[in-house]
Amino acid sequence: MKKLIITFLFVSFIQPTFSQETGRFDSVINEYMRRKERVEKKAQEKPKEETRSEDSPKSNSGYGLDKTGAAGSTAGAVGSVVPKSPGFGVSSPSKSYFKLGVEPFKITRVDKNRNYGLDAKFRLQGVGRYIFDGKFNFELEDQNDPYTDDTITRRHYQGDFAIEKTNFLWNLNLLVQAGYQRERSGPVFPIYRRMYGGVIGLKFLYENERDFVREFSASFLPIYDRLESDAYVGNSNVLVRKKREYIRQYFQIDFTLALLNYLKASNHFHWRPVYDLDTKKFNANNAEIEQRFTLTMELTKTFSLSWENKLTWDKRMQVDLNRPTTDLINSFKMNWKVGL
Repeated sequence: MKKLIITFLFVSFIQPTFSQETGRFDSVINEYMRRKERVEKKAQEKPKEETRSEDSPKSNSGYGLDKTGAAGSTAGAVGSVVPKSPGFGVSSPSKSYFKLGVEPFKITRVDKNRNYGLDAKFRLQGVGRYIFDGKFNFELEDQNDPYTDDTITRRHYQGDFAIEKTNFLWNLNLLVQAGYQRERSGPVFPIYRRMYGGVIGLKFLYENERDFVREFSASFLPIYDRLESDAYVGNSNVLVRKKREYIRQYFQIDFTLALLNYLKASNHFHWRPVYDLDTKKFNANNAEIEQRFTLTMELTKTFSLSWENKLTWDKRMQVDLNRPTTDLINSFKMNWKVGL
């Protein structure tokens, strides 16, 4: 009986302990199986997400879609809405272009009944290290004759062509230029025929489409200048045609500023003294000076309006034709520009 009681007490004590330990063991196994199932499920879903991310288009910000597609959509929306920080002015997509300008009217120091202008320019850049520039200018004016007070018509034609070779000497460009000019005022030819050209010039050129100073250039070019023009004999009305040959020194400075995205200011200045081949003397008094300031408003990528203020000084006009040495012209122009 004593043995039976001891056995009963031992079994009663061991059974709860075994059951408790068995329950704990079962809970550990169940937790392990649940974690294993979650890991396997994630491993199966990951290749599907990567395939979906690769097939989906990238957003502007460079990030793909996340699991729900929300992050990628948000990044693309932000990339398309937030503008890039632009530089001053509207940059041209191409440095090669063709430009046509029409001047419907001008305001000059001397009153004129009719005053029109037309000019065309082109630039080809990217042909090796060369830059090709060409321009043509035509002006038509009705003005009063200073002697007879009759209305006379003035016509002016000018064409220029220039070639630059970039980085010819350090940061300087080699400059070659040639041109033709003709001007008639009634029966008088202030410039009957003028041909000029130079082959050894240097030009410093700075360009930056994102800077406030878009362009700056300074150039020097000795040019052979052959001029045929009319001149009065003394104080009489008798005209003679003179032929002259010069070595003219071209000093020129140009710059362009971007004031606003659509507003640009540019300035051109040149001084051209001469060495007279007939008298073998340098004559700075017989120079040509021009100061031209232009304000351009770009309305579209191809169309713009501009106002130009031009001051010229030419001593030869007073000596040969008894006309003022200076002239001040304000002109308004419509411009069309296309990239090439």
